[in-house]
Amino acid sequence: MSDALTLSPDAKARIQSLGQKALLAFFGEVSAAAMQNIARGLPSVDGFRKTSPVGIAKQKEALARKLSRAGANDREYHGLYSIWRSWIDETLPNADLVNELIDGVEDAADEAGDPDARRIAIEKNVDTLLEKLRDESLHNNCTREQIEQLFRFSPFPETPASRGLIAGAKIAVGVGRDTQLDELPKRLRHDEDEIQSIKTELKKLSGSLGAVATFRRNTT
Repeated sequence: MSDALTLSPDAKARIQSLGQKALLAFFGEVSAAAMQNIARGLPSVDGFRKTSPVGIAKQKEALARKLSRAGANDREYHGLYSIWRSWIDETLPNADLVNELIDGVEDAADEAGDPDARRIAIEKNVDTLLEKLRDESLHNNCTREQIEQLFRFSPFPETPASRGLIAGAKIAVGVGRDTQLDELPKRLRHDEDEIQSIKTELKKLSGSLGAVATFRRNTT
């Protein structure tokens, strides 16, 4: 996470309000292999090896507990950030684009000068990210639920437009339905090609059978 992209008070309040159970459930959506790499950077839990399955489980529990209370420190927020980025990589079909957009938010924060300019740059780029993800959902590349999840656990601040942009995205049911409708012409073309192929084979077979019948007539 960029040093310039420190969590705003409202982002910290949003994460804290999620509660330990929701945070732990989110951590559970990341694969064991990814968590093993992330665990090396998480705060240790006395008596447990960081990269052991039990140790990782204890680290996740401890991190969720600390993030759900006031006073979580930068290392703990960075642990959440690492899990969040891994969740994006493993969950979103358009993860490359999402990561590029997140990098754009961080670059804008790094390049800004004073705190006010940094805040404005971050909010502007967060809105750009959410707007593009909304458009991606309209093309069936992600869902409103995924965008909500991404924003909920992000270090991003709330902006005047953020909730409206998320609400404008297509829900999972709609994405699933429209994806099936988009696939229908392809399926029909595939079926037509198969039928044509069968007809061609039948025509060849009919010709072969006709040639055999003619040969038999001529040799009897």
